[in-house]
Amino acid sequence: MTWIYLNNHFVEEEAAMIHVSDRGFLYGDGLFETIRIENGLPFLLEKHYERLTEGAEFLHIPMPLQLDDVRDIALELVRRNNRPCAALRIELTRGAGGRGYTPPATASPTLILSLYETSPVNRQGPGTTSAFVSELFHLHPAKIQLFKTNNKLVQVLAAMEAARHGFSEAILTDTNGYAAETSSGNLFWIRDKTVYTPPIQSVILPGITRALIIELCNRLDIPCREGQITPADLLKANAVFLTQSVSGIKHITQINGVKSGISPVLTELWHAYCNHLKAVCNPV
Repeated sequence: MTWIYLNNHFVEEEAAMIHVSDRGFLYGDGLFETIRIENGLPFLLEKHYERLTEGAEFLHIPMPLQLDDVRDIALELVRRNNRPCAALRIELTRGAGGRGYTPPATASPTLILSLYETSPVNRQGPGTTSAFVSELFHLHPAKIQLFKTNNKLVQVLAAMEAARHGFSEAILTDTNGYAAETSSGNLFWIRDKTVYTPPIQSVILPGITRALIIELCNRLDIPCREGQITPADLLKANAVFLTQSVSGIKHITQINGVKSGISPVLTELWHAYCNHLKAVCNPV
């Protein structure tokens, strides 16, 4: 039996239903966050909640719960599902409403919290993945990119394109041809012991783990800068990696079938990430 939280109630997943006119289903009119659960505790929940509430304000969707309420629900889901290691997904939509793009003034938000299985963090080193530079899909500057909205068709199609070529991730470029992010995370590269990541500039999602890696670099006195790079020049970097909320750091070992390097800086960052995760998610 799997339990989820749906609009003020804990219900069995098989019995959970939303209205056919829910605007999240009809128009992608909503937001989501995915959060790692480690040792039964949500990791960086405050940062995810902050981004969710900022996105809800931008979309003019009322936020039904306060941070403490979300934390309590997450802990109860962990208890009911007996999943101390999991991924927590928070889904917020505008709720059910009539047809047409203009939402009704009286729409009541739909809020869903659910847990999914995930692998434990590998303490020996970051996970690995391969990447394909998308030839078809690009990211366009838009303020909506700053929030994790339900509109992820570009990422879906780019990931499908990568899979057709035998790769796990897609690297998306901006309209100027610079590498911007991957289909599922933020992009980093290491060159001459300096860590780089593309600037936000309203074209990439300001990832929660992205911000943590920048913070860890500052703590470790590792130079970290925002910069631009072409996909071809990524192969000249000492190492390339991506960050995600659930898996943390993934080393991109191949780009378009060409092997990329490894750097002791990446190993140092990985250990710092694991230590931070352990310190934050340490049950009292």
